[in-house]
Amino acid sequence: KVLNDNAKIAWVKSRNWSQEEITRRGRSCDPLRHSKVLLIGAGALGAPVAEILVRGGVRDILVVDPDVTEMGNLVRHPLTMDSLGKSKAKDLCLRLSALSPHVHAKPFNETLAEALEGNKTELLAVDFIIDCTASNLCLKSLGNLEFAEEVRFASISVGFNASRLYLFAGSGKTFPDSDFFDSLRPYWEEEIDV
Repeated sequence: KVLNDNAKIAWVKSRNWSQEEITRRGRSCDPLRHSKVLLIGAGALGAPVAEILVRGGVRDILVVDPDVTEMGNLVRHPLTMDSLGKSKAKDLCLRLSALSPHVHAKPFNETLAEALEGNKTELLAVDFIIDCTASNLCLKSLGNLEFAEEVRFASISVGFNASRLYLFAGSGKTFPDSDFFDSLRPYWEEEIDV
């Protein structure tokens, strides 16, 4: 009956939603796109960084942040009033998953130390860690972790009155916390003097 000469074919329009097709414009480099990313801090800086990563083709991202969205966050955060009082990590992951059918975003609504207690194997099985907490304690915690393979690290924060953007990058089996503090200390001291 289907292949009958008199049967009409009901054609439907479709689009190619393959990963390669939907990230054709603005695609990140292959090593980044194929990385499993751990984002620590889903705030005003971390949330846009996560969006840029996902829009560039990153498919696997873990988000750690213990905070909930408050009204004051909305002036600088991509989440909306629908997220007020809710977990930043969870709602950001929902937003990231809505950007692409290929994304696997998993939230951890707790501090890094708390998340590591029950999920250490999963959280250490990453290729790239991005810290957007502006927390020296978080960075010292990262410095105490040892990874089986070399990991790429980035720490991004905004200076006093948003006068500077701090970006530190490194790699290794541990976070190079002493290099981080040594390289940024002169700039922090300048800000203290202002």
